[in-house]
Amino acid sequence: MDDAPHSRGGSHPDPTVRDRVLAAFLDEITDRGLGNVSMDAIAKAARVSKATMYRRWPSKRDLILDAYAMESAPITDLPEDLTLRKFVDLVFTSIDDPQARRRNRQLLAELIAAVGHDDVAREMAQRRHYFWRRVLIDLITQAQEAGEVPPGRDPEVTAETIAAVTTVRHLYAEQYDGTAELVWQLLTAPDPLDRRE
Repeated sequence: MDDAPHSRGGSHPDPTVRDRVLAAFLDEITDRGLGNVSMDAIAKAARVSKATMYRRWPSKRDLILDAYAMESAPITDLPEDLTLRKFVDLVFTSIDDPQARRRNRQLLAELIAAVGHDDVAREMAQRRHYFWRRVLIDLITQAQEAGEVPPGRDPEVTAETIAAVTTVRHLYAEQYDGTAELVWQLLTAPDPLDRRE
């Protein structure tokens, strides 16, 4: 296996190992489902030694967390001209491939399942949530100033609602088709709680 010399020497680890292993892991869970994937099969598909696999990822839980971190890393270079509408379109049209949707759904489900008993998973989920919540609140506020979103709507409550809808659609919907429009309607519809004349 092509990483064996590096794994023994340790001074020059192969920088492609992580990408290869995580790509193999994601392919395996897409094809077979998480319950049918073995660490040995992932090592073989990634062309790495089992020693390397277990040293870097002692369990499937570690692979799940690393894969989720890689797949959903925050976009730190958001465009300067990002608007709420562009953001909604970006989020819901970025995953067009049905296999990628299925894979991401499995990763999200595993992360949610781990949150109740795994401090690392909980911290990762919270960090992701608060990052995107802050982005969404800022964009909702800007959209209110531009007249796109009703002015009486609470940006924090709206951001939490959109996050909940997004998670549910991500977990249970076979397709994202129509989700961007649904979210946009939720954002821009008249606020039924706004009693101002």
